[in-house]
Amino acid sequence: MGTQIRVYLCLNGVLRYGGLVDDSFSIDPVTGIITTSRALDREQQDHYQLTVYAKDSGSPPNVATVTVSIEIKDENDNRPRFEKDVYELQVPENQEPVPLFTVKATDEDLGENGRVRYEII
Repeated sequence: MGTQIRVYLCLNGVLRYGGLVDDSFSIDPVTGIITTSRALDREQQDHYQLTVYAKDSGSPPNVATVTVSIEIKDENDNRPRFEKDVYELQVPENQEPVPLFTVKATDEDLGENGRVRYEII
């Protein structure tokens, strides 16, 4: 007579991932790969902190959580901006050399990307 063989599939080691509540990111429930869901702008938000869980398929399931900290790197995506659109001065004829006026511009980028240099063109 034939022999019966029972095969048991052990799912305890099969993991599922989830837990993201920020809609800027998604997580693949099978691989755990975290992906951006939209373009991120450091000037709007430079840091995200997400809680991710891994859950096995046991009965009852075991769950582990971890905090994922994401820092958004700066990109040179902002132009410098002057405080005014137009500066007007009146200087007397034959004026001796003297400081006349200071223009000021700012740039929202960080570090070298946000450093403003001035030139007369």
